[in-house]
Amino acid sequence: MADAARALALAGALASACGGDDAIANDDDTGTAADDDGSETTADDAPASSDDADSSSDASVDDSTGATTGATTGIGPAACGDGERQGLEQCDDANDTPGDGCEPGCLLPSGEPVWTEIVDAEGGNDVANAVAVAGNGDIVVVGGQTIGGAQDVWVARWDAGGEPLSSMVVDYGEGGDDVANGVAILDDGALAIVGMREQPSDTMLDDAIVLVLEPGGDERWSVIVDDGMSDRANAVAVGEGGIAVAGVREGATTDDDAWFAVYDPQGAEVWSQIEMGPGDVDDVAHGIAWTPDGGLIVAGERGTNATRDIWISGRDGNGDELWTVLEDFEFGADFAADVVMVDRTAWVTGMISSPLTNSEEIWIASYGLDGTKADMTTWNSPGFVVDSGAGIAVDGDDVFVAGESAVADEQRNVFVGRFGAGMPAPVWHDTVDGGAGLQDSGTAIALLPDGSVVATGVLTVLGEGTNAWIRRYAP
Repeated sequence: MADAARALALAGALASACGGDDAIANDDDTGTAADDDGSETTADDAPASSDDADSSSDASVDDSTGATTGATTGIGPAACGDGERQGLEQCDDANDTPGDGCEPGCLLPSGEPVWTEIVDAEGGNDVANAVAVAGNGDIVVVGGQTIGGAQDVWVARWDAGGEPLSSMVVDYGEGGDDVANGVAILDDGALAIVGMREQPSDTMLDDAIVLVLEPGGDERWSVIVDDGMSDRANAVAVGEGGIAVAGVREGATTDDDAWFAVYDPQGAEVWSQIEMGPGDVDDVAHGIAWTPDGGLIVAGERGTNATRDIWISGRDGNGDELWTVLEDFEFGADFAADVVMVDRTAWVTGMISSPLTNSEEIWIASYGLDGTKADMTTWNSPGFVVDSGAGIAVDGDDVFVAGESAVADEQRNVFVGRFGAGMPAPVWHDTVDGGAGLQDSGTAIALLPDGSVVATGVLTVLGEGTNAWIRRYAP
């Protein structure tokens, strides 16, 4: 499918920031503690906003991408204190006065939004499902964009300052719906992307997609995985062992089975494994990560006859099982949504159903390479509501999670939070409500070189379907 990577590379418009105290916090209307889009940031260790912050909108809309673009400078040499926000600077108010909302070193208070993008292509369903950060700080987001009535794989790039660099769509379904669920960046700058497409012959069934795009956007290779029923790829990780993929393959006589595989740099399958639980409930591999010794950690859910349990499995370089951990909190469905490796520790997030709070909670845990649990915490927002983790990033003792948090009369909102290792409550957290009590969710999170994080998600907006949401936070 070499011609499937036809795409419109859409360059983003650039705008310059103004100097002085008016260019402190954000480049659009998301810079205060309670934003116009319904988000609220709470920080236990820093003020949520500053009197110096400019909360008026300097944003404009690029008609080619539907993206809201802010007034910032691009990547370049940063001179903190010159009144112009550049490079990885989060603010620059031309002074070094602490406590004024732009701290010495051109830092915002931890957890303060630096910039936000909301992408609505044509009023249909647009989603941001995964994010990866390049070595130069560029932010790559993948998901789906609805163009002409059908959803296509969407790949977009911003610089660290929030300036849009490119946007493209790829149609793998020959008119059906396609979506990207995971992305990883190869050493040469190419993008490994996974997702699913509707089968052209039967739109009730899906095929898994694994593809690599050149740094310029052309297709290097792609693989369609079709077992005859519905298959999808949820996550991807790159390492010396190749391109590892996690997802689901549905058997002709079974429900969904957890699937994980490795492909070589040319797109040939090295090996593939299927795992199924003892019951008739679906089994899913949601996340995958390479270990330092060339093995893999796979995270997801294992079905039993009654419900679903958290499933985490250590594998060798051939995919063979070394150990497996099942976590059952004996109240309802539990699952692991994402896993990352930090040194020799696997960090995992997801959701548990707690009998103590009678509700679903964000779950965070870490495991050694032998499967020994090192750390665990859960968090539940006030009230009997649903909270869950979807993406995780770790920087030293800081654990960042993107997911969902429910509020009475608002259904589910985007959740982004920073936890300390083992801490039961976040140091700061941000929730975003698309409005009108509709369902929103955080999907992924990644670290930037300066220790800040960028999160992705989906907002449901009346009259616009779903919009892709991207926000960078101060470290």
